[in-house]
Amino acid sequence: STQSTGALSFLLLFLFLSFFSKREKERKTKQKKRERERENQNQKRERKKQKTKKKRENRKNQTQQQQQQQQPQRSNNETIMWASTVDSGFIQQQQGYGNGPMGGNPMIFFRVIIDETQQTEGLGGFTTYRITTETNHQEYRESRLTVWRRYSDFVWLHSKLKEKYKTSLVPPLPEKEIFGKNDTAIVEYRRRELLRFLIRVTSHQKLALDKVLRHFLESSDEQLLSLKAQKSEPEKKAAAFSFFGLLKFSAPVEQDEWFSQKDNYFLNLDNRYSFAKKAAAFIALKNKEYAGSLLELCERLGELKEVEIRQDQDLASSLTKFAETNRKIASLFDELSVKQTQELADTLADHHRMIKAIRELLAYRQQLSSEYETAKSEFQAKKDPPQSLADEVGSRNQAFNQATEEIKSEIEKYEKLKSVEMRAALIRVTEANIAQYQNLLDSYQRARAELAKEPIL
Repeated sequence: STQSTGALSFLLLFLFLSFFSKREKERKTKQKKRERERENQNQKRERKKQKTKKKRENRKNQTQQQQQQQQPQRSNNETIMWASTVDSGFIQQQQGYGNGPMGGNPMIFFRVIIDETQQTEGLGGFTTYRITTETNHQEYRESRLTVWRRYSDFVWLHSKLKEKYKTSLVPPLPEKEIFGKNDTAIVEYRRRELLRFLIRVTSHQKLALDKVLRHFLESSDEQLLSLKAQKSEPEKKAAAFSFFGLLKFSAPVEQDEWFSQKDNYFLNLDNRYSFAKKAAAFIALKNKEYAGSLLELCERLGELKEVEIRQDQDLASSLTKFAETNRKIASLFDELSVKQTQELADTLADHHRMIKAIRELLAYRQQLSSEYETAKSEFQAKKDPPQSLADEVGSRNQAFNQATEEIKSEIEKYEKLKSVEMRAALIRVTEANIAQYQNLLDSYQRARAELAKEPIL
């Protein structure tokens, strides 16, 4: 009995070990198979990556060869013509504001697109925007560049340009959202407006030439972070003496009739554009709300149909057709709301920001005028003024005259751009309204014809 029990235990142990060994062998076989598959996938991915890289290098070489064939060598005193285009279709680049014929010189081309966004979750979440730039400018390392940038990166670019080009119209940025900044509609609005900002910058003769823009469009995240950490001398002085920014300069009475008229004109425009953009946004919102109300009506009609179908199938059929028509109409009003927002409300908001930027230029000119008048008064008050004070008066006067000429040129260019873009926006909104009401009429006429087929007792 003892021997049989031992034999049975040995048999069970043998069977258990055999089963475990078999399972372990199967596990190792599957693991090796997965490793081989993973290795094959990595090899395929690496081959695809190398193939893509090779294609990119070939395209780059072809582009460089084409540029060398098409563009002759330019001398240092040649003026460069800049232009910018975009696929979005809501910004029209116009001759006279940064582009246009300039002595028949070859064109340096920019094409900027922001076509994708990424969002990080959490309390400190933020949105990054993919910027693709195509250019034939020789100082850029590639003809096609793609970078990801945050809103704070745009703020850095904008501040650097404003710091350097005090007499140029630096395009303003869209407003910074504090609440709901990761909302889909807000992200899309900001994407459009940041694209508009880049197009305006790359269309400007001076701004487009600046190396800060090149760093923004081609630097890696680490390189840009390092550049943002560096403070220029004006920024250091501003940090050390920031309390002086609270002091108001005493602006002299405007002697130039042209600037006096423009100052009043843009002051009135500032107020009127503010009211107009709010009214346009309100109409777009009401159309969106009306679309939502129509969809709610369709839901209620559907519930009513479920009750009527048991007693009155003809009425239930009419309710279904009427609801289907109103769903289509709700879609039309929703589309019209989007077009009214993008084509009119956003355009009004953009030019409202541009007008504020113009007023800042006018204020800066007044500041230079005040500084010149103060230096001149000090010079005249001294019986025997030193040469350094005379030099300062001359320097202040030269700075004021140069700023006057440059700011006047910027204002004249902007007025042309504003006229063209606003009229184009009004035309597009008018066409959208015409198409809307034509579709409305067609939908209601078809609905009436279908409803009339139902017998009315």
